[in-house]
Amino acid sequence: MLRSHHLGQLTDNELNTEITLCGWADRVRAKGGVNFIVLRDRYAKLQLNVPQEIMEVESIGREYCIKIQGILNQRPEKDQKPEQNGAYELQVTSLEVLNKSDVPPFIVDDREEINEDLRLKYRYLDLRRDCMKDVVTFRTKLLNSVRSHLNSLDFLEVETPMLMKAMPEGARDFLVPSRNFPGEFYALPQSPQLYKQLIQVSGLDRYFQFARCFRDEDARGDRQMVHTQIDLEMSFVEEEDVFAVVEGFLNKIFVDAFDKNIDAPFMRLTYLECMKRFGIDKPDLRFDMELFDLDSIMESSPYSYFKETIDAGGRIAGFTVKGGAKELSRKEIDKFSDYVKAYRSKGVFWAKVVGDDFNGGISKNIPADQKANLLKLADAEDGDLIVFIADTHKVTNDSLGNLRNHIAKRMDIIPKGVYKFLWVTDFPMFEYDEDAGCYIAMHHLFSMPKEEHIKYFETGELEKMHGCLYDLVMNGVELGSGSIRIHTEEMQQKVFDIVGMSPEDQQERFGFFLEALKFGAPPHGGIALGVARLVMTLLGMDNMRDAITFPNASSTRYALDNSPSKLDQDTLDDLSLEVADKK
Repeated sequence: MLRSHHLGQLTDNELNTEITLCGWADRVRAKGGVNFIVLRDRYAKLQLNVPQEIMEVESIGREYCIKIQGILNQRPEKDQKPEQNGAYELQVTSLEVLNKSDVPPFIVDDREEINEDLRLKYRYLDLRRDCMKDVVTFRTKLLNSVRSHLNSLDFLEVETPMLMKAMPEGARDFLVPSRNFPGEFYALPQSPQLYKQLIQVSGLDRYFQFARCFRDEDARGDRQMVHTQIDLEMSFVEEEDVFAVVEGFLNKIFVDAFDKNIDAPFMRLTYLECMKRFGIDKPDLRFDMELFDLDSIMESSPYSYFKETIDAGGRIAGFTVKGGAKELSRKEIDKFSDYVKAYRSKGVFWAKVVGDDFNGGISKNIPADQKANLLKLADAEDGDLIVFIADTHKVTNDSLGNLRNHIAKRMDIIPKGVYKFLWVTDFPMFEYDEDAGCYIAMHHLFSMPKEEHIKYFETGELEKMHGCLYDLVMNGVELGSGSIRIHTEEMQQKVFDIVGMSPEDQQERFGFFLEALKFGAPPHGGIALGVARLVMTLLGMDNMRDAITFPNASSTRYALDNSPSKLDQDTLDDLSLEVADKK
């Protein structure tokens, strides 16, 4: 080893002894004829006292990689700092430059705001910053906690193929041309869905892996083209068995990383309950402002639009913003209507509570004989603000669910350091796609219907069919999805039939899987949780890219190596490919 210690190993035992260290020059300064270098490595920092004669031989700049020898001393008490190694200083006896550095494009420091494009282009420098090293360290600790817990439950860690049959699952596949089979392509897995089910068919009983997943989709703030998920599958289980395993390894993460336990079992809500109470299927439970229905209040309103909405089968619903009438200006309230237009809403209705009456907004159109009922329903008092939407169920729910989060952030009512978990269960199996003119799977094609809903295959009431589907939500972020899977060929073919897949297409795309189900496939279920999203949410970060070592930029291009890139003609010829001009 070039060094005797790294900077995380220094203790009082090393005082007054000679040690050898390696790292980077974090800061270089001269003060009163004395030269100081702050040395940084992955573990910590340390101040070096460098004699002038050494500095005259070696010119040191920021981010120079250096090797130094010296005597570790105790700093005077008045000069000691509270951070790690803040009580020590190394009196340098020799210094060797292992590699010089160009002037870095930004200061490797947590204190300065750095343009994200620059950070991604020079990610290797960005990762030297303490804040980024802490994220990588936390992610490692998280994955170790998960692996340790699952190993204790007899899970087997199994790798599934990275090259597989193209089977689009909601996004475009990344395709890999085959040199040996010209004109044919492998696909990179969007998830190992079918393979983890085949592992259950094989009788291995309990599987997990940290699976790499690839989705060729447009850029979104909370998605990456390439991500890692905690993937697990179990045989002979029901939903509660899967929940218990996930709650167990999440508790292990909290114990290992935060030295505290979390409350389990987590809260459970069905999809329909979630939509009724919060408008979205990933509600943030750290604050109140639950939705309430106003149909009975507003059906006798002189404003005819409310009655028309009710008669058309729509939803009138809202929530109460405590103190909102006093804290929010009229201009801010009016902007709520602009905010919900993104969810196809025509606008927000509102009324301020003044004493036991209402003022402003829609107040004059609240039926006089319903004012007391509205105050009771809304649990509203003087100084509160009531906001509501009247539209189709989807528009009302989407608008209110997202507006609820928006207002909570504006009012700064979301507590810090609080983690609220929720299992959302019983999602609809299918939804009707107007453009395609047929039903499509709401999640994916391999989830088992609830037993009491299987009859709807025969009656054709598919909108009533719910599945053994579940999502895990924390603080308003969907961490992962799972289900109890279909394990018989007959049931799987029924689902394929519903979404309009012909028998020929079924065999072409999934024939190998349907055949596997014929060989005594056991009942099984599982879940997949996104690692980056879990890290981001646990650490209270805003950007998922900061939870990935080498992420793609918002443009989906990789700034570091400027990929994707063009291929030379020889490579294209070898793969029997020709690039067409895109008109």
